[in-house]
Formats: sequence, structure tokens, C-alpha cells
Amino acid sequence: MAAPCAFEPWLESRLEALGLDGDVYGGYIRGVLREAECDAERLEGLAGALAAGESDEDVLQEVCKEIIKKWSEAQYVEISEKKEDEIQAITNIIEKQAQIVVKPKEILKEDTLQKAALLAQYAEVTDDEEYPFSSASLENVYSLAGSFSDSGLSFVQKYKPGRRYECS
Repeated sequence: MAAPCAFEPWLESRLEALGLDGDVYGGYIRGVLREAECDAERLEGLAGALAAGESDEDVLQEVCKEIIKKWSEAQYVEISEKKEDEIQAITNIIEKQAQIVVKPKEILKEDTLQKAALLAQYAEVTDDEEYPFSSASLENVYSLAGSFSDSGLSFVQKYKPGRRYECS
């Protein structure tokens, strides 16, 4: 990501301008910037670290504020780039899914003719056959339904706790 790369060289050059070793102080300063929870903690940590390079308190505060400002800008750019990358990845996924097209099943003419023949064969009802759900046969079904018993209900009524039952 470009943001930390842009901040780090700037920080090293700024530290060298103060007469401090960029490698030694740079790592410590980046740690303070990452670990501190607010700008006040960052300012205090930076002031303590940079006190060896700058004796003037006002200049030290300005340098610390400048470092925090540049670091914050770099973090904002990094987050923006990360979001753009995520958006691009989501866009790519959506485009790939849009390209996937479910092809309709090809129905052969032979299959259609065979299906039509089966339907025609089983759909024919002769005059001597009775349609299975005529009113007379429905009455027969209802009368048969009354003759069935609920075996589950009788089992529950006979059930005694603590006794083992076997399926039969």
C-alpha cells in the first residue's frame, strides 16, 4: 500500500533534519503512533522520544504535531485505498457471477412426443371405467376412513412408564 511507503521516507528525512537516526527513532515513533489511543498520547510519546534531538519546546511541539498530521493523512489514504480494493474485488465477483448463465435444458422433440404419447395413453377414460373421484367413490373413501383405528393413540393409552417396549 502506498500510504506507509510515502510516510516512512518523509519521517526518516524529517528525523535526519533534526539530527536523529531515522532507523532507530523511526521504528520507535511508528510504534508510538500505532499504539497510542488518541492524539494527546501520541503527542506526549513523540515529545519524549524527540526531546533528545530538539531542545526548544515550541519547535518540538510543532514537529510532533507535524508528524501526527502526516501519519494521520497516510492512514486515511491507506484506509481509502483498502476500501477501493475491496470495492474492486466485490465488483469483479459480481461481474464474474453475471457472466455465469444457466443454460436452459434442451428438450428434444423425441422427448416431447414421448411425453405427449404417455399423457394421451393414461388420460383416456373409457365409458365403462369410473373416474376415481366421483361422488359415489368419495362416499366409499369416507366410510372406509371411519373403520381405521389410531394404533398410536391406543399405544399411548396403554403406555406404562419404566417398562420397555419392543417394536413389532
